[in-house]
This record gives sequence, structure tokens and C-alpha cells, in this order.
Amino acid sequence: MLAEAAPGVDDLLGSFHWYDALCINQSNLEERGQQVQLMAEIYKHAAEVIVWLGNEKRDLSKAVQLARLIAERKAKSEVLWEKRLMSGNDLRKEYCAQNDLCNKDLHSGGFQPLLSIFHRRYWTRLWTLQEFVLAKKLIILFDSMFLDGTTIQNLYKAVAVTDRDEMFGPANNFFKICFHEYIHWLRPSFHEAIMSSALLQCHDPRDRIFGILGFASDAASLVVVDYSKSGAEIFWDAFKGPKPLKGASWELNKADQIYELGLAMGVTGEEEVARHASIVWTCKQMFGGKTPQKVFGYGTCYWLSSRC
Repeated sequence: MLAEAAPGVDDLLGSFHWYDALCINQSNLEERGQQVQLMAEIYKHAAEVIVWLGNEKRDLSKAVQLARLIAERKAKSEVLWEKRLMSGNDLRKEYCAQNDLCNKDLHSGGFQPLLSIFHRRYWTRLWTLQEFVLAKKLIILFDSMFLDGTTIQNLYKAVAVTDRDEMFGPANNFFKICFHEYIHWLRPSFHEAIMSSALLQCHDPRDRIFGILGFASDAASLVVVDYSKSGAEIFWDAFKGPKPLKGASWELNKADQIYELGLAMGVTGEEEVARHASIVWTCKQMFGGKTPQKVFGYGTCYWLSSRC
């Protein structure tokens, strides 16, 4: 199907393919849970991960060429900067020359038509995050054209340094997570991953937890994917155990995100598991000494209004 939709894609496809939409029986909760638990390993060990964004009405070939050129120049400038730091040689002139060429190309407007692909729904979805973060080699395919993950990363960095990253639309938040927080493979803690992905979307509220298991550093020991459990049970499973954000205090906006996540997952504070000692302790750490019952048991606006 993909080969028919995108002429020329045959060169990118190997002999063995795994399609998440076809290879997982979404209606079988047990199979779905087993496969979700394996998805991180699949993406990490795949020779290539190919993302199909759909057909494009306009000819983007020139914009794609320019985007690759900008990304290449940005990569060269970073190499020069690293060499300068390592060797002590003064390479500022060469470094600035590459950045100036990047800026000139960016302001030419030639790659602007390409921005339409960054307004696709793909960049708003929580599940797609682990594809982008974990893949050894990523190919973003649209029509008969493609960009690899490294090119997109360098293109974004070239734009972000000019404070114009908002031009990427919904993909901007997605890239901030991928390229700012995970760029040096510093995998976030489970709780950090939940909060950083809060603006991304998923159909099933339980997937707000399951969807980040693949790239959170300590997730495997915290949560087992089980779609027979309610959203509230999974929420409390996620916060039962280690101290949240070790070595850091909870800021109010982070507590707000956790609170809103709990509401979305149907938490009332009256669940039996919410009386677990470690959960009560964690909740008090997050919400200024308040128990789960006091945070979630007084209506949807209690926590937000109680601290105003």
C-alpha cells in the first residue's frame, strides 16, 4: 500500500516490515498490552523507521533541497564549534560564515512551502514521540519525497536559534521535546516524561502513561501495560514507588499538569489504591501536604482554586 501511495519508496523498504496499525489487534486488550510493552524495543532495533505523512498537493522538491542545504550548513557550524572548544583554535570566522549562510537561506523564503508538512496531525500525537526519539534511522516520507531525522533535527536547530521556531506550528512542541530534552540521550525520568509530553494528544487517556514508557529511564520498573485496568488505577500505579523528580522541588505548574492528568484519567481520590502509604506521601509532596482525597475529591476545580 505504501509503495503504491509513494512512488519510489521501494528503495527505502527492506525485506521485512512491521506496521503498528496492522500488526497490533487493537480490539484485543491482552495483545494490545503485550505489543505496547514491546514497541520501544521494536523502534530501537529497527534498521529504519519510516513515517508516512501522506500525499502533498504542491511540488516541494525545491523546498526539500533547500531544507537539506540549511541542515547541512547548520551541522557544519556545530562541528566547527566543537572543534574550537576541543582544540582551542579560533574558528569563529568559519563558524559565523556557516551560520550566516543558514540565516540567508532561511530568510529567502524558499523552504517555506515545506512547512505545510509540519502542520500534519502526526506531530500532535503522543504515540509518535517514541518513534522519533528511539529510531536509529528515521525517514519522514511525504509524497515521493523524504527527509531523514538528522536533517529535520538540524533544520529545526537552525530555525530555533533565530527565535522563529513557531513557524513549525504544532511540530514545534514536538521538536522541543525531542531535540531539547533528549538530544544528548539524557533519558528523562518517568515523571519528567509525563509532564513534558502533556500537550501531545492520545485517544485513550491511559496512553498518557503507556505512551511514554519506551523512553522514560525508570518506567519499566513502575508500570506494566494492562488495558484491563481503569485510568485511575494506572494513574496511581505511575506514582506509587519512587520519589517524584529526585532532588527537585515540585513547581506549581508541574503539579497542575499532574492534577489535570489525574482528572483526565478519571481519578477521584477515593480509589482504594490511593490510600497506599507511598501514594499518600507522593501526593503530599506534589500538592503542598494534601492527600489524594483532598486534591481530587472536591470537584474539578478544587486544587486550582485552593491555592489561588
